[in-house]
Amino acid sequence: DTHRSQYAIFSPDLRIDTNIIEKFRSDTSDMAFLDLVVAHEDEFAAALDILNEMTAHTNTVGANIQKRAEALNKLNKEKNTENLRLYSRDVKKIVDGGAQDMDEFVARINPIIPSFLERYEQGISCLALAVFLIKDESEREAVEKVLLAIDGFVNNVSVSEEAIAKFRVSVINLPEITSKVKSSKRKMIESLDSLLDVFAKVKLMATEAHSFLENN
Repeated sequence: DTHRSQYAIFSPDLRIDTNIIEKFRSDTSDMAFLDLVVAHEDEFAAALDILNEMTAHTNTVGANIQKRAEALNKLNKEKNTENLRLYSRDVKKIVDGGAQDMDEFVARINPIIPSFLERYEQGISCLALAVFLIKDESEREAVEKVLLAIDGFVNNVSVSEEAIAKFRVSVINLPEITSKVKSSKRKMIESLDSLLDVFAKVKLMATEAHSFLENN
């Protein structure tokens, strides 16, 4: 992605790479302060859209799993002791349906997790680079206002992070009574772990950006 390669300023350990900053300062660039601020806002808006999408997918799979659990409880109450074979098949149908729900969640969320982090990183990078194009005090005040926007975004992430962490516990506690459930559950936990890891990176980058912007 050319936008990413041009404006991403974080090193692999999520620290701001001053070499990239210096290169930006020395290069002849047509980008102006407002260009970078608008780019920041666009990237953060895109990241927020992805965050909302991931939240919606999580809510959907959570509701579906709850419905499966209710169906299973109902089946247990109405258990036909004279036809255990039919009962076992009905149980398997319900729990394997839950496994399918988890597979669909993984298929939908895995491709957008990296996009979320990339958009967020680009947004913060544009803001940090804008600092070096500041020409008057009003623009400095604009950066301080956008720092508040970073805090607001991180607050949204924190809410999602708490919900995902709780949901992960409920997934871990799902009984592994078929091979399909066992496989689907493992993949889903891996996806949730990836998402929680990305949320941690978002917070780390926010802390780094705050420190950098406040001292430049």
